[in-house]
Amino acid sequence: MTSRKLTLSENELLFELRKLTSQQLHEKLVSEASREREHLSEIVCHIYEIDRRKLYLKFNYSCLLDYLTSEMKYSKSSAMRRLDAARLLAQAPELAADLASGKLTLTQLSVVAHGLKQAKRETRKLEGERRQGQGGQTREGQGLLEFGSQGETGSAAELNVQKRKPVEISELLDRVKGNSAAETQFVVARTLNLEIKAFERKVVQRDESLRLEMTFSKDEAELLKEVKDILSHAMPGASFKEVIVASLKELRKRKNPAALKRTDVMRLAEPKSAAAIRRAVFRKDKCCQWEFEH
Repeated sequence: MTSRKLTLSENELLFELRKLTSQQLHEKLVSEASREREHLSEIVCHIYEIDRRKLYLKFNYSCLLDYLTSEMKYSKSSAMRRLDAARLLAQAPELAADLASGKLTLTQLSVVAHGLKQAKRETRKLEGERRQGQGGQTREGQGLLEFGSQGETGSAAELNVQKRKPVEISELLDRVKGNSAAETQFVVARTLNLEIKAFERKVVQRDESLRLEMTFSKDEAELLKEVKDILSHAMPGASFKEVIVASLKELRKRKNPAALKRTDVMRLAEPKSAAAIRRAVFRKDKCCQWEFEH
């Protein structure tokens, strides 16, 4: 593959783009996006071959991920997505064309790869617990994996030992084509019968912050998204954590106004007129104690 050099500087390119009509600009972006996907597909193929040869060892890297982050200057997350895609390529070579055409994305491939890894871990754990073993075994060499069929009931462990059917990785990739990241996660989890993690995990970190891991039901997740949409005008682009914290503060403000900090009162007083500040203090203390200097 020959690299294409940019003949115009960035400023010159921007100047040239301003001369284009809206339709020409749209068509040019469509063309460039297509080239970008093709280039991405070629990069994944290169990474696959480097992994196959273990070429990273020649450059004194112990693993491919270190090679991609240190030598190729990818961020860890970008490198991991490309690595996941490259290793799936070994079992489903057709994904290179799907990646180039846009039918599959790196995010989808990463979700599929992580789902397959989780399914293998769960199977190994179960087989270790049940020495007798039940159900089928993994057949990776042919690009086949055996997992519980959909629609069965029971615990996560029981699902993995019930009647199994082979699932081709190429078939799984076909199922996620054209889906969003969330839809892809659902399809992968359902197809592979991944364990539903319903426990709540709390970890206190060295700065006394709390890392909280929990599972929301479908209805609870929809409620959370609805609240996020309601707050979107005041908190554009807010994370779910920010939405939850804002909702808790609003609840505290309504149920326990005395708990408001002075900074919260001042924030509520915007715009900072004397009348607005007096109203905020009155809401907090139920009496007016604010002295305003004339």
